[in-house]
Amino acid sequence: MTEKHDLLFVYGTLRAGGGRPLARWFPGRVVRLGLGRMAGALRDLGGYPGLVEDAPGTVRGEVYRLLALRQILAALDAYEGCAPHSPRPHEYERVRRAVTLDDGRRVTAWVYLYRGPRRGRRRIPSGDWLARRKG
Repeated sequence: MTEKHDLLFVYGTLRAGGGRPLARWFPGRVVRLGLGRMAGALRDLGGYPGLVEDAPGTVRGEVYRLLALRQILAALDAYEGCAPHSPRPHEYERVRRAVTLDDGRRVTAWVYLYRGPRRGRRRIPSGDWLARRKG
């Protein structure tokens, strides 16, 4: 497994086609490495999903290399509501987890895990938020 601190796994609104694609939000500051997957399950939070890792399943997403790491992570922490100045409790937590790219490479990437309430939050069985939105 490659140990990189500059990779990010996105699975919801930041995916291409997700409404706020990372590559358009940070033009020239991110490089898409490809599609991938990680262990966990998605919860439907309305207009966006939340990834929980203590449930069986696989979550589909995209992996990006961040060329302006600190700047991008600070902006994303604010967007996800988990920056140091964000009100508590935080709905998300940024952590590093194992991700497998579709070409078989295994990497470690930053990902935002959902830490909010699960009651009434339906599971997205496919683990692919974009496929669920299209279907």
